[in-house]
Amino acid sequence: MENIRVKAVINNSAISNNKAVSMRDIAKATGYSVNTVSHALKDKKDISEKTKEYIKKTAAEMGFIVDSVASSLRSGVTRTISVIIGDIFNPHFGMWVRDIELAAFENGYTTFIINTNEDETHERNAIITSISKRVDGIIICPTQIGRDNIDMIKTANIPYVLIGRRYRSEGYNYVICDDEKGGELAVNHLISKGCRKILFLNGPEYISSAKERLEGYKKALKDNSVRFKKELVRTVDIKAENLKNIIYETVNGDIEFDGIFAFSDILAFEVIAELKKYGDRYDSLPVIGFDNVMENLVLPVSMSTVAVKGESLASIAFNRLGEMMKSRKDKNGDSTEPIEIISDVEVVEYR
Repeated sequence: MENIRVKAVINNSAISNNKAVSMRDIAKATGYSVNTVSHALKDKKDISEKTKEYIKKTAAEMGFIVDSVASSLRSGVTRTISVIIGDIFNPHFGMWVRDIELAAFENGYTTFIINTNEDETHERNAIITSISKRVDGIIICPTQIGRDNIDMIKTANIPYVLIGRRYRSEGYNYVICDDEKGGELAVNHLISKGCRKILFLNGPEYISSAKERLEGYKKALKDNSVRFKKELVRTVDIKAENLKNIIYETVNGDIEFDGIFAFSDILAFEVIAELKKYGDRYDSLPVIGFDNVMENLVLPVSMSTVAVKGESLASIAFNRLGEMMKSRKDKNGDSTEPIEIISDVEVVEYR
């Protein structure tokens, strides 16, 4: 296969023009055939390691860039995935993106991120954009206002994984944490600190994680013989846009509370900051959030949080998506069994 010949000396100054470097240019510079150069750059086994190293080094020095568009048209594989999330402002989502990008890079994939702003129309446009760009896979935290958008991914037959939220009916791939257990652990933690009137600032119940955390909240109260009070559960906009009004109404109303369980850490941070407006009596109020964003942030905040045990949901989601993409590439077809992964959780306390 290899054409052994004297290699031409590379003259970088001779190549310093504005024209894109081609495989033919590399072949001319190295003395090998275009076919050998192509096989070397694709890391084919019929080329010796020494020759591959030489050709790759030469290509890099010449500024050669693989035409990924042409390559994807030939192979049907773009080596790209889209990550569609609800709110990039939330550090929890940012950490997911970081973990996915790291895993993707290590496996030779490029990611592009789309923020839906928790809006169903934006989500639909994000999915359409992803499909039009022929991505190999999609990781998405769904808005869950409806299912039509996710069903569009399924109809397009693109490998996908829902992250953080799920549809309980069969047939959807998801990677989530044990939200019900998380709600139960959060309330038990506050009860262990003497709380009996626990204010739960929850997300909208059409979101699966909010609904399941409420189930855990109720279960923990029942197990500890604490009466459930509907007025202590308040629905907060997923981006906490109505939080100030809720805190004002709660503090100035007839609702007594001695501990707070917040749907997310970012919401818990805002609650702690907002309560400072109402005097010192709230400084020592126990607060617990969800997501453990302080694992990677140094913040002057004392609070507890519910955290995923072990590997992050984002890493698990990419790994499972990778398996589906590989199966599709190898023409083995997609698994008939949906991916349904629920990671265990624990309480972490920061002082």
